[in-house]
Amino acid sequence: MMPMLLGVIGLIGIMQTYITHDMLSKLFGYGVVADIGTGTLMGAISAGNPAVSYIPN
Repeated sequence: MMPMLLGVIGLIGIMQTYITHDMLSKLFGYGVVADIGTGTLMGAISAGNPAVSYIPN
């Protein structure tokens, strides 16, 4: 379990470095329905092990 958590924490750190706020603002911001759809699709694609989804932000 510990190697998986360390891997997820490492990936989160890498994503926070390379995915800027400008990239996210281009992805979202086209209306409530479009943002919900985009978030749903991104969540469906990035779903992983349920045990690591409970890591607090």
